[in-house]
Amino acid sequence: MSSSDGVNGDQRLELASRIMDGRGSDADLQKLQVLLEDDAEFRREYLRYANLVSALGDGCESEIAEVAKVAVEVGGSRTVADRQVWLAYRRSLTLSGVLLGLLIGLLGTSLAWSMSERRLVVTVEAVRGLADGGFESLSGSLPSGFPQTVSAWSGDTAEVMKTVFAVETADGGFRGKSLRFVTPGSDATALQGPATSCDVFQIVDLRTPKLRGLRSGEASLELAAEFLDLRPARAEPPVSLYCQMFVFRGVPEEMYREWPRRNGEALASAAAWHRSSGSGARLPVHLNARCFLPHEADFVVVQLAARPDTPLADLGEVYVDEVSLRLRLQPTLPEREVLLGRSR
Repeated sequence: MSSSDGVNGDQRLELASRIMDGRGSDADLQKLQVLLEDDAEFRREYLRYANLVSALGDGCESEIAEVAKVAVEVGGSRTVADRQVWLAYRRSLTLSGVLLGLLIGLLGTSLAWSMSERRLVVTVEAVRGLADGGFESLSGSLPSGFPQTVSAWSGDTAEVMKTVFAVETADGGFRGKSLRFVTPGSDATALQGPATSCDVFQIVDLRTPKLRGLRSGEASLELAAEFLDLRPARAEPPVSLYCQMFVFRGVPEEMYREWPRRNGEALASAAAWHRSSGSGARLPVHLNARCFLPHEADFVVVQLAARPDTPLADLGEVYVDEVSLRLRLQPTLPEREVLLGRSR
């Protein structure tokens, strides 16, 4: 067996040899098991060694036959010969049993590790229903009002503009378009109400067969966006930047009739926000919100907002870009009940 430490390698070889010869103690077996579990290189070397010894062990049968022959020829030594036959037979059984047990254990452990590795991996996948997260296919002002269809941006007065985030691309240009918040507006179902926030929305349908099939474990949604306040530093009034979502059950195309009155019926929701007073630097703020995704969820309302502390006719250079929605699947983990500090 190879080892970076020759002495340690010899000790491992001696340990394996003792067990295969039937001379190993319970402590030796436990030590070997720990080595096999903790050292992948040792597992490979041990399997090769075990295969070699197993092949050599086939000679035990001929050894038994030879000793039995001697027993017949030397009648006066029959007791001694019987003992030799028994010892040879016992050695064969011990070797075969130990090898079989350890090899089955190795295969079982490897299979368990492999299955656990697949089962315990968290998977993250983009929700394709979110359209134009980078606003690259849009231009000019967004449609006004709460969206009446899925996968389309609309809301208060906001416009798509070019080259706001100063991030150079591989071809020497800059990242393309961003959405500028322009004017706060009233809620769609309360047009006479106060205009306190510039909000844009998109409804994302979660009823696709692929998304339904992916919810085999514990699922959550992650909404992310990058905001940029290019107003001068310490600009007044401060503006609160929001990235939030609301998960619902029902028909997404009918949500515009009741927004925001149905917010209290949301199955789940999450929000992230940042209070900004301008910076003058082209350094975006990354916001991320995550919420649990119930199995019965049908759609999610994505909301991006810029909310000034005091009324403004124009928010100035406040932008959002790089909006993404991802589904995160956490595998179902085994549970262990703990009572009064003891596990069972």
